[in-house]
Amino acid sequence: MSREKLLSLNVKDFKWEYFRTSGKGGQNKNKRDTAVRVTHPQSGAQGYSCDQRSQFQNRRTAFKRM
Repeated sequence: MSREKLLSLNVKDFKWEYFRTSGKGGQNKNKRDTAVRVTHPQSGAQGYSCDQRSQFQNRRTAFKRM
């Protein structure tokens, strides 16, 4: 049984947007661009996250939700 690639994705295939959000989280959340939206332009799939105070954690969550 041979395996062949069905889909090959690269980080450059996605569009990442960062922006501020409001709500709980203190100054870090209100003064820094911690909210993340990731879009795959070819398919139109989107993921969004502003749950965490960290941009790094929001990137991971948004990508999983997509």
